[in-house]
Amino acid sequence: TAIDSHVNFPYDYSAYEKTTALAVFGGKLYAGVRDTGTGVSHIISWDGVRGTISTTDEETFAAS
Repeated sequence: TAIDSHVNFPYDYSAYEKTTALAVFGGKLYAGVRDTGTGVSHIISWDGVRGTISTTDEETFAAS
């Protein structure tokens, strides 16, 4: 399931559940999610072009 169906993130969030509401800071969209497999929480940020998910290696994803 996507973080919020009305927000088009170019990232597969099927393994995550949203833990915090989407919030905007400094022009970036942020959400807290938890990996349902490992239980690890992550922060996702998205500026409309590029985003990051806080993992052990800060994973970057871009709009397709």
